[in-house]
Amino acid sequence: MSIYIIGSSAIIKKTESAQGIRDEILQSFSFTDEVQYVDFVPARHLRRMSSILKNSSASSQMALIDSGVEMPDGIIVGTGLGCLQDTENFLKNVWNSNEELLSPTNFIQSTHNTVAGQIALILGCTGYNTTYSNRGLSFEKALMDGKLLLSESGEKKILVGGADEHTASLEKALDDMGCSFEDNKLNEGSVFMLLSSTPNENSTEIAGFATADKLGKLERQFEEILSGSGISAENIDLVLTGGPDKDFESFHALIPKGISFFNFKPITGEFFTASSAGVFLANQILRKQIMPSADSPKPEKIKNVLVLNHCLNTDYSLYLLRI
Repeated sequence: MSIYIIGSSAIIKKTESAQGIRDEILQSFSFTDEVQYVDFVPARHLRRMSSILKNSSASSQMALIDSGVEMPDGIIVGTGLGCLQDTENFLKNVWNSNEELLSPTNFIQSTHNTVAGQIALILGCTGYNTTYSNRGLSFEKALMDGKLLLSESGEKKILVGGADEHTASLEKALDDMGCSFEDNKLNEGSVFMLLSSTPNENSTEIAGFATADKLGKLERQFEEILSGSGISAENIDLVLTGGPDKDFESFHALIPKGISFFNFKPITGEFFTASSAGVFLANQILRKQIMPSADSPKPEKIKNVLVLNHCLNTDYSLYLLRI
């Protein structure tokens, strides 16, 4: 079954490493220091919202605006760590109060499903609502559920997103556990897309996607996706990677010479659902028909974009988007 992205939005905290990238590509993203959150959330609520809630509330509505659809039939969110700021605040309050009675607000807002719930409250959406948390494959699990919903429900429109936030304590905790993000700086972001089984004039198709715990397993699934989509590796116009070339070195042998590889993490930084930003970028490239770097040779028409990502060298994902 085909699934189409008919609207999308991404809010990312601006990084300092996005060099040599076309302005048209950077302008596809909304950056946290530029978003007017008050346009999407009442001002009286903003002061109590953590960054993940603000970013998700805004980007979900921006995706709906992009699609021209007012109300989704369901909301599915993938998040690696959920509302981390509120979790930290809750634990600090427990410690500072000597485990005595305290306000439940931080606890209520610290649960992983707060993001999907908050979006539903703002929109007034009473449809299907769920959250997936599975480390670096959280967005992929949300997308799988969205595909299943569409296969069962025909003409419904499902809002699917990936969101995570960054705190100073997260960086220290990951460092203490020996988790290396040496090539990509930790960041935060929220990406939402409205999925449909029916295309529109601006839609792109997610022709296939796969996940694996090792790159070698993903390589085998790559051939199956190509076969199922009726194309060969020669038909791929661009490969977006969530890391430098050395992270996907063995994959280069599967891609014909002359096809450009482009690392999107200098734009987005690293977070557990950063693959959603790679999918968003592929969608924008196909819609705008522009390569991300001036150094990348542009085909006559960009038709097929491959997205490769990994998180901590264990959670691998692959997407094929096309028009």
